[in-house]
Amino acid sequence: MQEQKISEMQKEIKEQEDKWKERIPIIETYNNYIERVESKLNLTMNIFIIVLTIIGIGATALGIYINKRTTKSERELKEMEKDAKDELRNMKQDVINELKKIKDEATRDKDDISEIKKQAEKELSDLRESIKNGMQSDKTPDKQTLELQNEVKTYVKKTTKSITEYTADDWFLLGYDAHVQKKYEDACFYYKKAIESKSDYAEAYYTWGNALLGLARLKSDTALYEESIIKYKKAIEMKPDYAEAYNHWGNALLGLARLKRDSTLFEKSITKYKKAIEIKPDHAKAYNHWGNSLMQLAKLENNLDSRKQEIETLLLKANEIKKGAGSYNLACLHALTGEKEKAFQYLEEDLKYNKGKRARNFIENDADFATLKGNPRFRDLFDKYFPKETT
Repeated sequence: MQEQKISEMQKEIKEQEDKWKERIPIIETYNNYIERVESKLNLTMNIFIIVLTIIGIGATALGIYINKRTTKSERELKEMEKDAKDELRNMKQDVINELKKIKDEATRDKDDISEIKKQAEKELSDLRESIKNGMQSDKTPDKQTLELQNEVKTYVKKTTKSITEYTADDWFLLGYDAHVQKKYEDACFYYKKAIESKSDYAEAYYTWGNALLGLARLKSDTALYEESIIKYKKAIEMKPDYAEAYNHWGNALLGLARLKRDSTLFEKSITKYKKAIEIKPDHAKAYNHWGNSLMQLAKLENNLDSRKQEIETLLLKANEIKKGAGSYNLACLHALTGEKEKAFQYLEEDLKYNKGKRARNFIENDADFATLKGNPRFRDLFDKYFPKETT
């Protein structure tokens, strides 16, 4: 029994040995794998340690570098701040100096401008006074002296104002200058602008009426005559004692009466001339126009002979106030009534005292002188006062 148990135990041991022999290669393979893993792990750890070491060294170096750069930057910033402050101080002083210079120049310019403005205002005032005096002589702008016409032209040309700066007087002078050149439509535009700037500008209404009257005569337009009358009325509203406006209002009515052959309009024109004389008793032109209106009315009504004395008295009164003022119409009156000697006498008187007022062809074509045209004296007068230009 005992031997059998021993034999069985030996057999079992033998089997166990065989099993371990079979597992040895597997264990060796596993051990080899473990060794390789440990080797790689050790290498990785070594590399990691090296990297950490390098990073540590780099970080230390970077810290040192940054510290140095920061210190240097702080110094540079302080230097830059100091330079900037110095530059700002210099710039501030430069600006102050420049502003002072500009202020001094502006003060000088202001004084110069003030002086120029005063001079311009004086010129404008003198010019307006000259125009006012011219208006009192009842002359329209195109009939004023060449000296005054040139003064106006010079002022208009040299003005440096922009349109937005124009005053009523500036617009008025532009109109006056256009009127002088017989640019009636332009003149009307400028007079209107003057009134838009100064609604109670009596002189602008008056000269606007004159420009319309000039245009009405050129175009033989009844509407323009009527429009001119409206302007004269407005001028008188602003200035009730405006004798010149009444006189020209009469002229507009006279022109309208001749176009329409209307005796009532002739009578109305006479009332305006009377009003002008009432305001200004020495108004030579109003007397002359009154006489002319009566003469035209008498021609229309075929009673010139019966009204001759009344007409002549008025025209002689005009001549009494101003030599030659009624001479042309006296020449017409005497030519129409057959008094040729007196007609020639007054015609020459007119040519003498009103030289250049009427063109040669105007006189030659005047139907009132029909009875004189065949007389050599008529031609002689033209040769004397309208000499032909030699080339």
